[in-house]
Amino acid sequence: VDFVLGGFYLFGTQPFFHAVELWDPDDEHAAELEASVTRWTGFFREHRTRLLGMGRMLHLRRPTARFLEAVAHVTSDASEPLRAVVGLVNPTSRGIADNITVSLYYAGLAPGATVL
Repeated sequence: VDFVLGGFYLFGTQPFFHAVELWDPDDEHAAELEASVTRWTGFFREHRTRLLGMGRMLHLRRPTARFLEAVAHVTSDASEPLRAVVGLVNPTSRGIADNITVSLYYAGLAPGATVL
């Protein structure tokens, strides 16, 4: 569930839940499910304007479902305190270590700008 919700929200899509209950409160994994939904819903609410089109969504590499999938949600609006949100999703069942170059050109940042 955590992987699926993270993928939806990081790639700027909003899942639609249509149910009386999302999980059975008596299920042994109910607390984990609730924590995952709460975490990702909170993330989405915090970054909603960035994720839903106030800026651009850029694929940092072609999605193949065999390696890291990476996107950056960016805006060049200088009045915005948060210019970019980068999302990395590992669609495989194995751990992956890689270096990814993130061009912040579309975020309106000059070469050599400090990024936190």
